[in-house]
Amino acid sequence: MVMPKLGDVIAIPVTDKIFATAKIIWISSEYKDVFGFVLLHRLFDSPVFSEIEEEPYQSVPIYSGPVFVLYGDIKNVENGDWRIIGNLPIKSKDKDLLYHNIAGKLCRGDEYIKELPDDELLSYPKFLNAGNQAVISMIKAAFSLSSESE
Repeated sequence: MVMPKLGDVIAIPVTDKIFATAKIIWISSEYKDVFGFVLLHRLFDSPVFSEIEEEPYQSVPIYSGPVFVLYGDIKNVENGDWRIIGNLPIKSKDKDLLYHNIAGKLCRGDEYIKELPDDELLSYPKFLNAGNQAVISMIKAAFSLSSESE
């Protein structure tokens, strides 16, 4: 079993022929098997690290507006389904992306900050832990891939 760490770059198979690359910016100690990652802005036809360009991060369109952090099951990385292909440093920009709304509470990663008043609820992205198919769908939406891309 692989032990992922912050900054690891992972290759996520989007289709049989297309891989997205992402950087792990949060591994939760509070929520079982949850981690947060940002999508790097290029797709590849093989899981490669040598061509990685870190910025800008790719935004993902969801119903409430664009988000930059996706949340998934760390077991995908541990079991090798989403392979670690390199590592990049965690920057202050990455830490700033960790502010999220978890059930009406503002948190930075696992750290509780405060209860969010109603007028601030929409000011922070919601923590949306997604299953694999939902993550793949969000990646496809981020890169405007259709189902025919498979």
